[in-house]
Amino acid sequence: MAQEEPLRCAKGCGFYGSAQNHNLCSKCYRDFLKEEEAAYVAKLAAQLSLDRVVESKPACSDASDTAKSADTAGPCEPKKKTRCLACNKKVGLTGFKCRCDGVFCGTHRYAEQHDCKFNYKEAGRNVLAKQLELVRADKLDNRTAI
Repeated sequence: MAQEEPLRCAKGCGFYGSAQNHNLCSKCYRDFLKEEEAAYVAKLAAQLSLDRVVESKPACSDASDTAKSADTAGPCEPKKKTRCLACNKKVGLTGFKCRCDGVFCGTHRYAEQHDCKFNYKEAGRNVLAKQLELVRADKLDNRTAI
C-alpha cells in the first residue's frame, strides 16, 4: 500500500489540509465556517426585513397612491395628532377623551368648558331605563292565597 502524500491547503497558505475539511487546513476551515455562517445570517436577516416590509402598511403620499393601495391593502390612515379640539394645544398621552369623541387638554376636559354636544341627561335616562325594573300593581286585586 502506497502512502499518499498529504494535500496542501486549498487556499494556499502552506499548511496541510484534509478531505474532511474541504482540503483546507484547520485555520482556513474555521474561517470558511465563519464566512458561511455570516452569509446564512445575512440571508435570514434579509428575509425577515422583507417580511416586515410586506406586513407593514404602506405610507400614502398622494391620492393616486391611496386609490391603488385601497384596492390591495385597505385604506391608508394618516397619523392621528393628539391636540385639544378647543385650543389646539398638544396633549400627547395626557389628553382627556370626551363622550363627544373629542380629545381635550386639562383646561377643556369638562363638558362646560368645551361646549360639548353630547346629551348627558338623555344618556342618563337611557341607562336608568335599562337598569330599573318596572313596578306594576297586581292585576287581580282579590286573589286568594292557597
